[in-house]
Amino acid sequence: MKPATIAVARASFYNPTTMLRSRIVAQDTEPRVYIASLFDYNNGSHLGRWYDLADYDDAKELLGAIYQQLKQYDDLYGVELNQPREEWSCHDYENFPERLYSEGMDFAKVYEYLAATAEMDEDRKEAYEAFIEDGNEPEHFSDRYQGQFGGDASYDEERVLADYAETTWLECHSADEIPSALKGYIDWTSLGRDYRLGGDVWTSNGHVFTTR
Repeated sequence: MKPATIAVARASFYNPTTMLRSRIVAQDTEPRVYIASLFDYNNGSHLGRWYDLADYDDAKELLGAIYQQLKQYDDLYGVELNQPREEWSCHDYENFPERLYSEGMDFAKVYEYLAATAEMDEDRKEAYEAFIEDGNEPEHFSDRYQGQFGGDASYDEERVLADYAETTWLECHSADEIPSALKGYIDWTSLGRDYRLGGDVWTSNGHVFTTR
């Protein structure tokens, strides 16, 4: 576990953008959260720091580091009215889906997301994040994700759905079932559109998902 560090400045207000830009780090894709002392925030001042989630094995270990940091704030700045700092609030985040973020973060869900995406390639991870952001439960992803369609036209929903309709039909039928004289007349675009209008599928950047 990475040792907690004392904040080097106590601000009178919190501006997430300013705090983010002031961090002397290279842009990367590491998930992290900014945690502040709720007691100080509610009393018009600010104490807080960024936590890189990769530095902690799980939510329990991260929470331990947060509470250790609050204790260090007590030791450094003292307590008021015999009330030690015991509450925190998440004020900013980076590199995980917005749906998982809140001021009272459920870190267990974030670590579940990180574990689920650790071995995914970029395309599948993109699909997984779209699925989560749409409000779906993560455990349904494997069953409902159909793949990426449309070739290079990943933003052309009509072509994506047409490709999906043709591909899935041929997976269930032999190409020989279509008379050669009719192959050029099958309207896969209309079939794909019907799938969407009927509420059977939805798309995101070329990824296709079933609704049930």
